[in-house]
Amino acid sequence: MRRVAILGLVWLAIGAARAEAQTQRTELCVPGIADVYRFSVPAFTQHEFRVYAERNNPGIFFLIFNRDDDVRGAASSNSRSLYWSAGLISGQHEIAVSCLRQARYHIVHLRGNEIRLAAPRHISFFTGAEIGSKLGAELVSDVHIEQRLAGYMSELAAAEASVAASR
Repeated sequence: MRRVAILGLVWLAIGAARAEAQTQRTELCVPGIADVYRFSVPAFTQHEFRVYAERNNPGIFFLIFNRDDDVRGAASSNSRSLYWSAGLISGQHEIAVSCLRQARYHIVHLRGNEIRLAAPRHISFFTGAEIGSKLGAELVSDVHIEQRLAGYMSELAAAEASVAASR
């Protein structure tokens, strides 16, 4: 009986640790494919997103959309971390994460405490996307988001090329 109780406590501790770890998501960022996370915002609250890449110079970026596919925010970085804080927003939103170079990343959504993120849907927005790198990922289509992501990726690639050319 004592062994069963101890085993039960160990199982609960492992489950609690696993649930706590699930507030962050770890995904593979692939150029030309966005990982899109949907989130609901209670009436006008502050939100923060942090993305940490596992390699140097990933060219990682994200866009935040509201229900009408209007871009509410954008951030990009060639460093290993990226941070964005939203003012007071409300309603249904999505954050689309992508990169110029393949890298694994962790994403954290904060509203005071960390918020659990559901599994993302994957949107291919660039013809040169490395779809084979996202094994088992089901790609969906969203023309409005695809166009905005492709435009933003092109701007970042052009800015990066101009910086490289000026060196």
